[in-house]
Amino acid sequence: MRHRARRDLLIPGGILAAVGSAAALNISFAAPFFNFLAVLAALGAAGVLVLALFGMRPSWLGIPLGLLGSGAWLMACLWIVMLAAFDGNSPSEVALGDGLLCRWTVYGSAVSDSGQYLALYRRMLFIDRRLYVERHSDVYPNAPASAPGGLQNAVARCRAHAGVMASSER
Repeated sequence: MRHRARRDLLIPGGILAAVGSAAALNISFAAPFFNFLAVLAALGAAGVLVLALFGMRPSWLGIPLGLLGSGAWLMACLWIVMLAAFDGNSPSEVALGDGLLCRWTVYGSAVSDSGQYLALYRRMLFIDRRLYVERHSDVYPNAPASAPGGLQNAVARCRAHAGVMASSER
């Protein structure tokens, strides 16, 4: 691979690294549309990197890696479509004050587990950072984990707004 061609892969690699790092750090845009665009940019960047594998030398290594990468890329696309179809339907949110935001959403389908996600975010301008998340399953009831000490009051207010009670309170 030529020097210029390698340098051209820095931009897609940077996009993929930025979106992956944001996901690992529980950081997202406040507007869901921009999160959607970020995921599309990451999928496009991953596609460019996978296509670059086919040009890798020696070809006996580049072609199998390109085929494996293409399969992984297709699986990632399928996973994203499935998440969009079955996860996070009808999100609702309410501001709790002090920059905290409570967001709850239903998940699942008729052929899988279903229930509700409850999440607490701290909003900083147009960026949200997830501080706490809990899942309330309709099929497999569970007691949510205890919220961190400084967030217990905020999580209780969030549960009240969402109409969710902990399993121990049911």
